[in-house]
Amino acid sequence: MRETPEWPWVKLRRMASVVTTKATEKSFELGLEDIESWTGRLLTAESTYEAAGVAFEKGDVLFGKLRPYLAKVYQAEQRGQAVGDFIVLRPGRNVHSRFLTYNLLEQRLIDRLTAGAYGSKMPRTNWDDLGSQPIWLPPYEEQRRIAAFLDHETARIDELVHEQERLQGLLAEKRGEVIGRAVREGLDGEELIYIDDMFIRNAPRSWQVSPLRRFLRHISPRQVGEAWSEYTLLSLTRQGIIERDIDSGVGKFPAEFNGYQRVDPDQLVFCLFDMDETPRTVGHSAQLGMITSAYAVFEPTSEGNAEFISYYFQYVDTYKGLRPFYSGLRKTIRPNAFLGIRVAMPTLDEQKRIVQFLNVELQKLDELTAIVQKGIDLLLERRSALITAAVTGQLDLRDWQLPASRVVAEVA
Repeated sequence: MRETPEWPWVKLRRMASVVTTKATEKSFELGLEDIESWTGRLLTAESTYEAAGVAFEKGDVLFGKLRPYLAKVYQAEQRGQAVGDFIVLRPGRNVHSRFLTYNLLEQRLIDRLTAGAYGSKMPRTNWDDLGSQPIWLPPYEEQRRIAAFLDHETARIDELVHEQERLQGLLAEKRGEVIGRAVREGLDGEELIYIDDMFIRNAPRSWQVSPLRRFLRHISPRQVGEAWSEYTLLSLTRQGIIERDIDSGVGKFPAEFNGYQRVDPDQLVFCLFDMDETPRTVGHSAQLGMITSAYAVFEPTSEGNAEFISYYFQYVDTYKGLRPFYSGLRKTIRPNAFLGIRVAMPTLDEQKRIVQFLNVELQKLDELTAIVQKGIDLLLERRSALITAAVTGQLDLRDWQLPASRVVAEVA
């Protein structure tokens, strides 16, 4: 480690120039959604756009100026056009393209750009701010070694992250299987009987097959109005209903919340529109709060348990089981039609037993998932710290060489 490298400070605009020439023909097209945050990886190359983008060449570096905290950076490996909110940079003669790429992925640079971004709903940076960022500029050969070192080390970290993400996926699959088996078959090993219904194929013999309205009732929207500040803001996410912090500024918020609706504890919130795109249809609220009136709010009848019904439709979400019931361009189910869907339900006591079982089993899986996520977070922190240490000269890499095993593998 070294505290201060013998490198000059330069502003980024001295390292690269901005490309603004519009593409004159259709070619390899890139939008922000095609670039993975923080890694510089290309996610897809299949997007097509009507508008002409900025023409870029192999070796140019693209920086996403919309929401700079997403760190959308890509080093072009071929000619193409950048469509949308990109700043296209062409490295100077004595600037290594990969070294520039890693500087643009450096955490402190991203933090500075984020702090200086303008626009509350869709914050952006610009070339004036990006170009004024101070960068340590080592000799070209040292830039090359730094980039090679980071390519090698981040590839190793990314492989470990991928393995952990794969494990998370397996845990998520296991979670879905546990829920599905419990809400479809119960806990007692009871004989399953065939049911001639497009939504229900089989169910335990003792379970009741009835329209959903027997177990659930729709609550007409109760707008919070001027009293909105007395309510906790809630949001329906992949993890269910979560509390949102209005003062954090993170995420999208409406200009006012007067039109939001009240949600009481033990009520269910359903997203019954855009249902092919919605990753999770249902959430169970454990607290009093408010949520957008675009959602439908329900509460259980005397024969239904809210948590069981939530688990039931979480399982239905895994295979988009509500697809036969929605219609229109927005793929919508009206609340009354939704309550008319026939479902197979156990008695209230058995619903409660199943909920108790699932709460215990899923907590075990969720704890394992949290451990895996902590490992991923630590790996990503390590990745970020390595980039910062390398591009700021804290690591002396002048004599670094690619490990022999890697050289042999690349030659092979």
